[in-house]
Amino acid sequence: MRPLLATQSKRIKELEDALRNIKDDEALRPREKGEAMLKTYMGYCAKATPQDGACLIFAHNIREAKPIAYHFNRDSFDCEYTCSRVALLKNNPWLFEQVDEWVKEKIAKDEAVGTDDPPTCDLCELWGEKLDERGICTVCREEEVKHE
Repeated sequence: MRPLLATQSKRIKELEDALRNIKDDEALRPREKGEAMLKTYMGYCAKATPQDGACLIFAHNIREAKPIAYHFNRDSFDCEYTCSRVALLKNNPWLFEQVDEWVKEKIAKDEAVGTDDPPTCDLCELWGEKLDERGICTVCREEEVKHE
């Protein structure tokens, strides 16, 4: 595994800080009748960091996302339900497009679904950023441009 670049380490630190400060009233709101908008969440275990292993979840709200996170975390990290964490991921519509076909089918049916194999960058092996046609994330592309 390659060492993290300075901007990637900074981005990871920002994400960790954001996770500690999440106040997601919108995600706690009960779902309205006819409301069908799935949101993206990152599920992880409090016993580990998100970089150790996090799953990508598509759900209507945080209450729907947490059991999915627990399902993925319980075996990998010997995680209890109370240790499962879920964080809302905002402004990332590309995650809906970059997942496997079976996940897209669930999304099309408006069903909550999670995957522990989201699309990752070929260089840094992290997920969550938009990938280009080469499979490189925006952070790594910026680093490439700086070194040219």
